[in-house]
Amino acid sequence: MAIKIEQLTPTIGAEISGIDLKEMLTPEDDAAIQRAFLDYRVLFFRNQNLPPAKLIEFAKKFGPLDSHPVNRTMAGQDSDVQIIENDGSAQVRGYYTDKWHSDVTFQPKPYKGAILQAAVLPRIGGDTLWSNLNAVYESLPDGVQRMIDGLEAKHGWSLDSDYKAAELAHYHGVTHPVVRVHPETGLKSVFVNEMFTRIIVGVTPNESALLLRLMVDAIKAPETQVRLRWSPGTIAIWDNRCTAHYASYDYKEMRVMHRVTLAGERPIAPHEWDEHRKGAVA
Repeated sequence: MAIKIEQLTPTIGAEISGIDLKEMLTPEDDAAIQRAFLDYRVLFFRNQNLPPAKLIEFAKKFGPLDSHPVNRTMAGQDSDVQIIENDGSAQVRGYYTDKWHSDVTFQPKPYKGAILQAAVLPRIGGDTLWSNLNAVYESLPDGVQRMIDGLEAKHGWSLDSDYKAAELAHYHGVTHPVVRVHPETGLKSVFVNEMFTRIIVGVTPNESALLLRLMVDAIKAPETQVRLRWSPGTIAIWDNRCTAHYASYDYKEMRVMHRVTLAGERPIAPHEWDEHRKGAVA
């Protein structure tokens, strides 16, 4: 059966079918998936049910792996697979999965991306949404684009709850460009979020608050989004460099996901792009 790539919205997301990720893929299929990853930013594969070793093998096709600072991992050889579990109780609500965010922007080198596979699902609820941050940037007025192109923002982990506070206490004050340039496509995306971005530097506090609100509101616009209703064995992979995501917290039963994360690089600001491109070509 030939690989099939179905675009899901005009802005973001595609579902890939016609392949079994447990089997060895042809070079042509590998290349098609890599292109789709850049073109659509988030990809969905149904009915895969990969064992941990195969999930890791698939993830490594996209680059070196990383680990999350708080999520526990499977033991032994599967230590690159992290377990994300939640029963919908208020006790773990401090983790704030239901806020729009790009992963670990409080670190100097946020993830390139992540692969998530559904292991245990509630009977209803627990969808995940992704937003295209390049489309968000392009939706902003030209004057706002010119202004934010040269700005930076501070990111940190919010310690307004006790959840993993000790492990995360040293993540604070990391600065990233407000607009980052994708190292492979050259496209600009806003790189702020409501979970980890603290303040935009170089402007007044009021200007910072207004700009952040403008960008966060644009991230929440349905026109920039795709929504996934999970089913057992579904895999999602997303480009963390140009997307934000939101895990809907509307369930009261156990939800368990297996995740593998991809190591990232320092975000590239617009004024650095020409030099980066020359270096990449050289």
